Amino acid sequence: MTPKIRVGFIGAGRISDLHQLGYRDNPTGELAAVADVDANVAESQAKKWGVRKVYTDHRKLLADKEIDAVEILLPHHLHLPVMQEALAAGKHVSLQKPMALSMDEARQMVAAAKRSGKMFRVLENYRTYEPYMRAKAMLDAGEIGDPMSIRIKTVQGKGVGGWEGPARANVWRAGNPGLRLPRDLDSAVLPGQGREGACDGGRFGRAGQVAGHALDDHVEAREGGEVRLMGPAELA
Repeated sequence: MTPKIRVGFIGAGRISDLHQLGYRDNPTGELAAVADVDANVAESQAKKWGVRKVYTDHRKLLADKEIDAVEILLPHHLHLPVMQEALAAGKHVSLQKPMALSMDEARQMVAAAKRSGKMFRVLENYRTYEPYMRAKAMLDAGEIGDPMSIRIKTVQGKGVGGWEGPARANVWRAGNPGLRLPRDLDSAVLPGQGREGACDGGRFGRAGQVAGHALDDHVEAREGGEVRLMGPAELA
């Protein structure tokens, strides 16, 4: 029997509640560790999910030889440094969208993935969103001819049974990503970094998952350093 992939969450914020669902009765991957600089958050989430290993420093999780892969769900300005740390530590990496702040950062990520020989993906959940998949199928089948323009309409608001996130989760999105937040917003400094960041309440390390499915979104670096590009042509 093939051993399960042991995954660590670098962070345990609101979004991680959704990602951990992918490990329920998963035959190929298991959530084995949680890291968050807020000890209360890390411990409470780990207890809720039945995870034994808990860290308050993501570097200690990366040093754990029993962890095969990590999920990174962080403020966007932290994507590059943390994924580089994870690859350098020998971990496979799943990175929450968007990939990076610039094409230069994206190229650095691709280069790091090639050097590491580890699997790297950028998670784009809308690639499997049924309306988009149906639209792509219609285009491929020639059902609507050659598209001249595309209009996408979205509706925002609060509905019954919707996904709730704390208002303070938007603080880092609205302002300076290096902003020191007031203590009542759980300000935090990323361990080992000279920058301060906030995500989903100011706590470092909001992460998702890497399970045993194919890592084929946007950029994929397989064992041996082979990279398949799925994103903008500029990355090629």
